[in-house]
This record gives sequence, structure tokens and C-alpha cells, in this order.
Amino acid sequence: MSVLASIEYLSRLDLYQTEKPYMTTFEIPGHVGRTTNHQYTPHEARIQDVRDTKALFSLGVHGFEYRDWPAKLHEVDFDDPASIESCYYPQVLLQMRQAFPDAKEILILSHLVGKCFSWLMRERN
Repeated sequence: MSVLASIEYLSRLDLYQTEKPYMTTFEIPGHVGRTTNHQYTPHEARIQDVRDTKALFSLGVHGFEYRDWPAKLHEVDFDDPASIESCYYPQVLLQMRQAFPDAKEILILSHLVGKCFSWLMRERN
């Protein structure tokens, strides 16, 4: 299954030849400057459900791969950043160490919780 979606990408502005794209995560007074110099351009993209083709992707070829690992958190637990960091991070690190035993160091730098698309997929199935 696939859906057509409009995805906004950072525009290719001449401005970015002399000024790097930036965005602040806090409000600043208008007389000081802007919080961002980003401008976006929408592009249509087909988003494909890969659940049936996950095995076709590999880290060495595509730079990512899919793994199905058991999680000891429930969906509501993902609303609490403290639960994610204290319970889920150790689970992920354990799975990563088992999957990549030769790795010298494995770090979790950050995470995103993506619920909207998961909800959409459940509603359609």
C-alpha cells in the first residue's frame, strides 16, 4: 500500500551560499533577528508501506535496515520522555549490542516519537 503526500523540503536559496540555514529553538525579539531563515518547497512523494519488504533493506547497502524487537513499553509509555530514556533506551542498547557485537560503542543520541503515521496505518488496515 502507498499514499501520495506533500512533503516540504528546504528550498535551494541563493541565500544559503553565504548564510547557513538556521533555526533557533527559542523565541528572540524581532529587533534582534529572525528565529529561522528556512524556506520550504513542497514536493509530492509516494510513501510506501514497507512492512512486507523489510528484509530487502540492509545496513551495508542502504544505510539502514529494519529489525523487529520486542519492547517492554506500552504505547502510552512513549508519551513520557522519562520512561523512554529509563526503560526503552536500555532495551534498545541491549538489542543493538546483540545485533552488532563488534561495535566499539553504541550511543543513543536522540529519539522521535512518530504516532500520527502509525495511527493512520492502523486505521487503514
